[in-house]
Amino acid sequence: LARRGPWMWRWACLAATVEGLASGGVRGSPMASGALPKLVVFDLDATLWKPELYTLRPPAGREGESWRPTLGVDVQLVDGVPEILEWLAARSETVRVAVASRTQRRAWARGLLRQIAIGEDLTLEKLCGGSGPSALRNRGENRVQIFPGDKQAHFENLARATGLGMDDMLFFDDALDGRYGNCERVAKLGVLAVHTPNGLTAERWAAGLSEYAAGRRGTVVRDPSTAPTEAVVTMPCFSMALPFASLLLNGAKTIETRNSKMFQNLNGLDVCVRLGHKDWDAPAWRDLCGDPLSTADALPPGFKRGALAGVVTVGETLPVERLAAERGWPHVERAALASRDACGRYATFVS
Repeated sequence: LARRGPWMWRWACLAATVEGLASGGVRGSPMASGALPKLVVFDLDATLWKPELYTLRPPAGREGESWRPTLGVDVQLVDGVPEILEWLAARSETVRVAVASRTQRRAWARGLLRQIAIGEDLTLEKLCGGSGPSALRNRGENRVQIFPGDKQAHFENLARATGLGMDDMLFFDDALDGRYGNCERVAKLGVLAVHTPNGLTAERWAAGLSEYAAGRRGTVVRDPSTAPTEAVVTMPCFSMALPFASLLLNGAKTIETRNSKMFQNLNGLDVCVRLGHKDWDAPAWRDLCGDPLSTADALPPGFKRGALAGVVTVGETLPVERLAAERGWPHVERAALASRDACGRYATFVS
């Protein structure tokens, strides 16, 4: 331990504590025998390793080759991950391991799983059941779930593959919420999820085991550093391309048209507007508003794409043809700042 530095000493102390709890060695501890999860599931990007794979690019001159990232060169494991994997490998008869990742770099991710060595003859891919002739297929299961989409699908697949219930699983992920939810969305299935904003550290690992042993399920073990210090207001949000987002927030655009009824259930609610990362090439809005010199597409200084820029109140949603029949197409085009051909099938009043 002295040769490996003071951090390893802290890890050893923490691991010894968890080991004592797991074996029932601490009197009165909730971590009694049998309280360990039956399946531990890890996210990959920013949880087990950094950086996230989508940020990597092949070296100059090798763009056309089948380049793959190398562990220890292009990608680094988060501190503490090797020791956690060794701890799990020693208990593989009772605690199974899986990975669930939404990365689109599937070949790169699988290649890295084969590079993560746990001892002499075991890799993380094999520990997860793997895929291929060299894989260690525990119970014939393949617990490697790597594909884009909703992470609930990953866990539904794992439940079918293992025959385990969601309450038998412990999940670690760096993303608390977001487009697909990750921690929060997976917790809705009944899984205990652990938020790891700085990756799978020893502290987050121990917190997950402790909370699982205490009986918590279907919730998220939040990192103390990310806990809100003030009251939090939750409201719906939608993204909108510029210049239409600014036109809406500045009051120049009072109708939003879409091809779906996405706003129908939001009637009467306040909704956040997020600035989309891409612009919509639609200069005709100036002609429709009747003022070719209008600055209604301007935003205050400091707002950037991807930011929450303001709040609007959503009104009634109607078929756009019905609204046009009642008020005329010139009115609809002026309020939506879009030509008839560019309007969606449903119109929603926004203020």
